[in-house]
Amino acid sequence: MKRLETDYTHVSRVFKTADGANMTMTWASSCGFENWDFVCLDDTQQPVARFRADIWAVKKFALIEFLGEGDLTDTVSDEIVVTGTTLYMCIVLRVNNPMQLVGAMLYNPPKVVKSDSKNVQDGGRETKLDEWDAVTDSVTAKKNA
Repeated sequence: MKRLETDYTHVSRVFKTADGANMTMTWASSCGFENWDFVCLDDTQQPVARFRADIWAVKKFALIEFLGEGDLTDTVSDEIVVTGTTLYMCIVLRVNNPMQLVGAMLYNPPKVVKSDSKNVQDGGRETKLDEWDAVTDSVTAKKNA
């Protein structure tokens, strides 16, 4: 069933396209009896990282592998770790709660409208990425000072 497949997208603040815009990353998954694999793909569908979770483990339940070429900075690893762990916990919640499973089957994803002004429209709500980038840049500057 298409609605139960776990493909998630997010706009990365770390990965940039050739023209300097924020890159849209996709997390695709596959699951077996023992492991859940979540693979992070960039906008050209090249693998960037893999989050492999052991379903039955109590300790050391996940392994994160960084794939492909490129610099592995702290911000890159932080984004992959946080996003992969959040995705894993979302799937655990969905599997363990029947209401979440029904909600996943009935959910219609919002349409994302791309525009030239770097605005992201999500369900009638607009967020200006330039303003958010300015806020994060000021926080980073204060942190480094």
